[in-house]
Amino acid sequence: MRPRAGTRRRVVRRTGAIWFSGLFLLGFVVALVLILTGGSAAAARSAYTQAHGVPEVATVIWARNMSFRSGSSGSISWYADMLVRLPHPVGGQAQTTVHVPDKVSYRPGDTVTVLVDTQGPGYAELPGRPYVARPVVLVFSIIVSLLIIVSAAGFFFSDRSWLRSRRAGRVNPASGRA
Repeated sequence: MRPRAGTRRRVVRRTGAIWFSGLFLLGFVVALVLILTGGSAAAARSAYTQAHGVPEVATVIWARNMSFRSGSSGSISWYADMLVRLPHPVGGQAQTTVHVPDKVSYRPGDTVTVLVDTQGPGYAELPGRPYVARPVVLVFSIIVSLLIIVSAAGFFFSDRSWLRSRRAGRVNPASGRA
């Protein structure tokens, strides 16, 4: 006996929901891994530069402010990069890029105190202004972890419902009943 078309359609819809929730779960897990690896590395470098960077009074060659719109509220966040010339080369480099978590108003020729990363002299920050802070990485990790929990619960309940409907539709060969 062939299954009715309506029954088959319900099975397809249920398996589609399982795939959909499974893909969300996978996407959130990948996002968490990327945040934890990339964000932690950036926060560690920023913390190292703030703690062990070589202070130099440098001359600004150029400064570039960049913005991005975040969230549903549409708030604008700023960050900046500046190329500066160092008075004394650090690690063989006479120029370095300064990363700033805010908008800057420096012009070419201005002097600015920077902290140059001794492990990678092409990277620098302004003293007291870390580019990436550990609490920011922690907050994003918590948010994505909560999304993973919600997505996993949705996946579990979709799969459980699908399995129950499959079991209810089976015919027992001994009795001839479902």
